[in-house]
Amino acid sequence: MGRLKPHQLTRLTPARGQTRTDYPDGENGLVLRVSDTKRRVWLVRYRTLDGHRRGFPLGPYPAIGLSEARTTAREITAAAARGEDPAGARKNKREDAKRAREEGAPPQTLDDLFEAYLIAARAGRHKMQGRPKRKSSLELEISRWRNHIKPRLGKRPIAELKRGEIRRWLDQLAGSGLSPAAMNGCGAVLRLVLSYAVHIELIDANPAFGVATPFQTQSRDRVLNRDELARIWAALSGPDPVAMEASTALCLALAMTTLQRLNDVCSIRLSEIDFDSKVWAIPGSRIKGNRLHLVPLSPLAFDLIARARRLPDAGGDVIFPGRATPASPIDRRAVTRAYARLMEKLDIENASPHDNRRTGATLLTGEALGYPRFVVSKVLDHKSDTGGAAWITGVYDRNDYIKEKRRALGDWAQFIKGLGPDKSGEGDRGTLK
Repeated sequence: MGRLKPHQLTRLTPARGQTRTDYPDGENGLVLRVSDTKRRVWLVRYRTLDGHRRGFPLGPYPAIGLSEARTTAREITAAAARGEDPAGARKNKREDAKRAREEGAPPQTLDDLFEAYLIAARAGRHKMQGRPKRKSSLELEISRWRNHIKPRLGKRPIAELKRGEIRRWLDQLAGSGLSPAAMNGCGAVLRLVLSYAVHIELIDANPAFGVATPFQTQSRDRVLNRDELARIWAALSGPDPVAMEASTALCLALAMTTLQRLNDVCSIRLSEIDFDSKVWAIPGSRIKGNRLHLVPLSPLAFDLIARARRLPDAGGDVIFPGRATPASPIDRRAVTRAYARLMEKLDIENASPHDNRRTGATLLTGEALGYPRFVVSKVLDHKSDTGGAAWITGVYDRNDYIKEKRRALGDWAQFIKGLGPDKSGEGDRGTLK
């Protein structure tokens, strides 16, 4: 296809039926790898003098532009022509850095610091009185670091990083097309990592404080109307799911039925369900807030789980297994992408899986169902429903409010079943208020 053009870079998509496609840029070995997650990464391909093929990742686009990628590609291919192996040298450098960390040598660059931070965060030693960070939180931080922080700041010596350099990096992020929330998230990761450097006394003050969250964000307030809710429920709960696999549709339908966070529903296991009391116990190690959360399951929720267990790939403890790794839960990001495709198919704009949870909470407290906000906050596993006094009360009040939550979720199940056909079981016998 010849050399890549700047206007093409954001339009390229994977070839039909492929999860990723490499687009070469002429004869310089430069390749733009485009995946179905809309991620674009620069690679340089070359051969060593002894004939071995190598791939050298440069970093993501648009953090690294076309001109910069071409310049770096020429340098790498020229080094390979001289008999050097840039990819091998990078690997050796990483192994040396890993050995240095294991031997207790203090980190020197921001990349070294981030690796040390990850080790500490997994053990809960990244701050005073810290607790181990959840795997999903660390995965998000790793993604933001690799895609948006590492390409510009990763090689910088920790002691030399200044506020002005952080400001310039944020200005570059602002022109990259990221949302304000994503840019603030990147700034928050950098601030956390540098706070860890203060914690282990590598630096005296955090240069990112007051700099790394300058972008104005607005909380989502999207609430689905009854027609949208009915169409989504019919597409997810029917015998022939729209625009996604059956297990993905049932996962989203269960999240809609229980009003729990999508990540927790994706990770649900049979061993977490008490079939006698009809309660799903989400362990504190996985849930936001790091505390056990008990979710009463309506007959409709049980029916969705039973349907998932009858699918061909079912059979283990994981109720919604991943396609590539059946012993592990389905990837929440894959479920979110499937939901986005469904919204496009249904012609519903600006809707995300979390909007189902917000919509359910809104309807539960509305005239149709009329539940107190306090009960709904317990269903959603929010710490408190109003202010500091409620939080203080919560410290002493360890009541799980199972009866109240069961009644609310039972009425919610009846409500969504009444929106349209779902081909499920008998449903819940709760009475609408």
